[in-house]
Amino acid sequence: MLAEVTTRATKAEALAKEATEARDSLDSSFSQLKDDRNWMRDHGIGHVSI
Repeated sequence: MLAEVTTRATKAEALAKEATEARDSLDSSFSQLKDDRNWMRDHGIGHVSI
């Protein structure tokens, strides 16, 4: 029973670590997007069309 609990806890910790890394990656990407938007705004670029 202890081994099962330990295994589950280890898996939960691994999932939590992955979620934290994913969140940090998204935060970094979002910060870069905000910085890019502010740069474009500061340089008079209002709209970008693709």
